[in-house]
Amino acid sequence: MPRPSHLLCRVEDLPRAVADYRALGFTVEWGSSPGTAGNALIRFPAGPFLELLTVPIPAATPPPDAPGIYGRLGSWACGRGWIDFAVETDDDHLDDTLSRLHAAGIPCTAPAAHHRVRADGVALSWWIAAPVDRALPFVMSAYRPAQPAPVGGGAHANGAVGVGKVVIGARDPERARPRWARVLGDEPMVEVVAADSDGIVRVELTGRWRPLDRALLHGANLTIGGHPPP
Repeated sequence: MPRPSHLLCRVEDLPRAVADYRALGFTVEWGSSPGTAGNALIRFPAGPFLELLTVPIPAATPPPDAPGIYGRLGSWACGRGWIDFAVETDDDHLDDTLSRLHAAGIPCTAPAAHHRVRADGVALSWWIAAPVDRALPFVMSAYRPAQPAPVGGGAHANGAVGVGKVVIGARDPERARPRWARVLGDEPMVEVVAADSDGIVRVELTGRWRPLDRALLHGANLTIGGHPPP
């Protein structure tokens, strides 16, 4: 069964977003060489990580109605803040995972290979595919080679410990809940609620509660510790 991998937050200015999240007390790692990177990572000792990423202007990306996985990637250029949810499997080419999802009534795009060179020069590779229903998370194989331990062991100056809850909005939550379960199983960190549109509503990090300046979050609804103490 796939497991939560990471949550994607689209930002307009990646260097500024990295500086702002560091000012909020997060340890932020560049996804590749800082001068050319298109993403940066906020990792924890365990569990899913947060990805800050830029997406080229829509004219430079596939249109949202492009076939296969490319339409999904093209739709990222239209959003800001939380734009997608990735789940991960150890099935390197996703064949078994996609067969299981298809049998469960979740048809998916064909898998596509992706690559990135880390900031330390190591080349990463992985495969991705996505349910035709874009309200569901996309699926990826684990990075090869495996990611090293996070910088500083995944500790953050603001006390954030990990992702505790991901609140997913759904226009039809009664239909969405069992479909999410077919992808992720009974995953306790995912909560599907009624909303005007489909997608991530809020991400709650575990740790002692502290306020985060929304002006520095680049559109992400993100909290530490859930709700403020009484």
